[in-house]
Amino acid sequence: KPLKGSLMLTKEMYKQLNSQINLEFYSSNLYLQMSSWFFKNGYEGCGEFMRQHADEERQHMTRLFDYVIETGEYAVIAEIEDIGAFYISMINKEGELVIYPNNLLLQKGISIINLESKSDSEFTD
Repeated sequence: KPLKGSLMLTKEMYKQLNSQINLEFYSSNLYLQMSSWFFKNGYEGCGEFMRQHADEERQHMTRLFDYVIETGEYAVIAEIEDIGAFYISMINKEGELVIYPNNLLLQKGISIINLESKSDSEFTD
C-alpha cells in the first residue's frame, strides 16, 4: 500500500530509501575521517581525494533525503557506528606498525542493494 505524498512511495520503497540515505551518510563521514588520517600523516593528495569522496557521498545523501521529503514523508537519519573498525594495521618492511584506512570495506558496504524482488528487465544502463 502506498504511503501518503504526491509520489506515492510504498512502505518498502520508503524503507529502502531511508536505508540508502543512512549508508550514504555513513560513508561520507567515513571518507571524511579517512581524509583526516591522510592529512595528519602527510598524504595531502590522498586526504584531498578522500575529502572529495566525502562530499560526493554527502551529495548523494542529500538528493535522496530531499526526494523522500518531496514525497511528503520523513527522512530518518540513524546513529553512526564507530568508524575505527575500518582501519587496518600492518607491519612494513622496516618492522614498523602502520595503520591506514581501508576504503575497500566501505565500497563493498555501500554497494549492496536488494535485487531479490527485481527482474533484469527493470534495470537499464
